[in-house]
Amino acid sequence: MTGAPPFASAAGHVLAELDRLELLVRRQVLVLRAANLLTEDEFRGLYIADAHVDALLDRVGAESGASLRELDAVIEEVRRENSARERAAVEEPPLSRLCRALGLDAFERDVVLLALAPEVDLRWEILFAYVQNDVTKRRPTVELALKLFCATVEEGLARRSAFAAGGPLVRSGTIRLLADGQEPERVRLGRFLALDEHVADFLLGQARDDVSAGGRRLPPALRLDALVVADTLRDELAAACPLLGAGFPLLLTGADGAGKGALAAAVAAELDRPLIRVDAASVLADEEDLATAGAALARDARLHGAVLHVGRAEALLDRDLAVRRKATAFLRELEAGDVPLVLTSTLGWDPALEVYGGRVVVTEVEPPAHGARRELWLRALDGAGGCVDVDVVAGRFRLGPARILDAAREAARSTQPTTQDVLAAARAQSSRELHGLAERIEPLYGWNDIVLPRRPLQALRDACTSVRLRYVVYEQWGFEHRIAYGRGVNVLFSGPSGTGKTMASQIVARELDLDIFKIDLSTVVSKYIGETEQNLRRIFFAARASNAILFFDEADALFGKRSEVRDAHDRYANIEVAYLLQQMEDYDGVVILATNLSKNIDDAFARRMHHTIEFPFPDEEHRERIWHIVFPDETPLGDDVDFGFLARHFELSGGNVRNVALAAAFRAADAGRPVAMEDLVVGTARELEKLGRLPSRAEFREYWDLILEAV
Repeated sequence: MTGAPPFASAAGHVLAELDRLELLVRRQVLVLRAANLLTEDEFRGLYIADAHVDALLDRVGAESGASLRELDAVIEEVRRENSARERAAVEEPPLSRLCRALGLDAFERDVVLLALAPEVDLRWEILFAYVQNDVTKRRPTVELALKLFCATVEEGLARRSAFAAGGPLVRSGTIRLLADGQEPERVRLGRFLALDEHVADFLLGQARDDVSAGGRRLPPALRLDALVVADTLRDELAAACPLLGAGFPLLLTGADGAGKGALAAAVAAELDRPLIRVDAASVLADEEDLATAGAALARDARLHGAVLHVGRAEALLDRDLAVRRKATAFLRELEAGDVPLVLTSTLGWDPALEVYGGRVVVTEVEPPAHGARRELWLRALDGAGGCVDVDVVAGRFRLGPARILDAAREAARSTQPTTQDVLAAARAQSSRELHGLAERIEPLYGWNDIVLPRRPLQALRDACTSVRLRYVVYEQWGFEHRIAYGRGVNVLFSGPSGTGKTMASQIVARELDLDIFKIDLSTVVSKYIGETEQNLRRIFFAARASNAILFFDEADALFGKRSEVRDAHDRYANIEVAYLLQQMEDYDGVVILATNLSKNIDDAFARRMHHTIEFPFPDEEHRERIWHIVFPDETPLGDDVDFGFLARHFELSGGNVRNVALAAAFRAADAGRPVAMEDLVVGTARELEKLGRLPSRAEFREYWDLILEAV
């Protein structure tokens, strides 16, 4: 022993081990030369001269003329010295950590070293070509590994299993066996050894943030006690931490933006481990072999001593059989890799997956309460919110930590963000999950645009108040402890067509400064069993993250009465209604149902309505008010316009009046003059025809001749 100091770096350890590999290559050269197995081709020396190889091999402390016995003694001495220096090192060298993580034996360790050599110095390509007696073989093959590291033919035959697909080297993706481009069907012995680039950088001590399958190592995060979360959730996660290292994966479910990623990072911090995060949807889209991707991720997590976080895991829980097979292969490798695993998903765990049988710890991440949201807004604005009413923002939008942070960053683009800036940014964050599932309506109307009797108008204002002050009643006044479900605000608008139900929904959205999405029933209702429920689940789940108002127009088509079960169709129709009831009870946002026939609404839905507002057909007084306000201030009106006459003689709803006004405006604009009574009576006559009512002289009286002239 030379008494050399312990290894101080990963590179120092690798270089010392490569010195030992050089001695093994020299030994193989001696064996080949002694047996005259090197080709005696006169041109071989033009490519790799014997003297060139001898010069490359003379760097290590063995004499050129040493015998095999003397060389074996030197090799053993170097091996013992390297082992002693490795054991004395302050930190375990990366090569040793890799072997421990994958359970590699001495032979497999040397295979890794052999594949690493060309990554360190290209002179190894010359040595490999020479010792393999083929200038085209500049990378080591399986055969070369067996010859260098096996003492007998019998041992070499036994060691072939190290290169099998199920062995730790190949299964983990550490070593890939590559075929020659000219001989793609080359047998295993002739295949080249290629070391994974992430492993190569790790062995050389070159830190990188990216890992296999698109994963990334993240910097240390806040611990659980530093996060703004409910005490019950913090306690659940603290109890789950010890289970992670015992083969129990943690599944965090909840809406996008609820802070699941931050919680996963906090769990890793609690375990004093780094975090590797990978996106499941990206893995499914980008990786052809999900089993190999999973094994490589498990390997990298073990190498870095990290917790593995698989985000958007709902992609793995898809019901499609092809996706299910890929997901199972991916998760099975993570299970076999025995790494602490946290999955975050919008869906719950599917017991049908043949992995982690019964060991998944599921924790639901609920949206933060008002007090927590207020604290999160204060932290996110970080002094930039001096002009922001945080209570208003926190009360209006039920965003999770991630969405709050994004909204605060967007609002901070203003030099001094105001409450309106933050509200606008929060609204943009809150509605993005619903795009594509429903149609967003731009609220155009205010209180001055609607004409209703006093009672329904006050009921509409009361509905807005119940939304605006929910956090006071439920959280500050304690009603959340008395009401287990149904904390949302469900409103039923009923009345004839054209009486203002859609307008009223926009007024509510504008008053509350919330987005409103109209649900297109044609995209929801499906003739296939189970698809209607799945579509509804997607809508309500996205709505939980959006804080938007869901507006179901002509709701009796979907929320209709349940019927007596006479066949399978009736049974599943009733199941759909029951499922809707469940979703509405679980949803804590605002749902507005509009129907022309309130009697057709199922009784169970009617009981769950917090506000039921009847929109009556307008009487003469209200019709005249509608005629007056339907025209914008900028519209020129002729002196002969008589709204009183129109209101007295024609029983039209607000929607019909709007149609008449628009038709009259276009007619007048085409004639290049203000809107005249002639335009209005002609428009009225045509609207009556659309409604199936023939215009008559008794109704139009002195204006009847105008109708005849226009025909």
